[in-house]
Amino acid sequence: MSLEMGGRSDKYGNQYENRYFARLLLRLVNEEIGSVIVEPLGADSDSVEFISEHEGTKEYY
Repeated sequence: MSLEMGGRSDKYGNQYENRYFARLLLRLVNEEIGSVIVEPLGADSDSVEFISEHEGTKEYY
């Protein structure tokens, strides 16, 4: 049994999310996407961690 809260798989999941966010930020800096929303509020908030938008198209993660 792991001593960390949430276990080892939770830690790997958080690392993946952090790397994906860094990738989104790099795409934003390179102007491949127009905006990034982190942990949105409202109707888009259910099971969504990030929203990226480019030319009116939204991608949900």
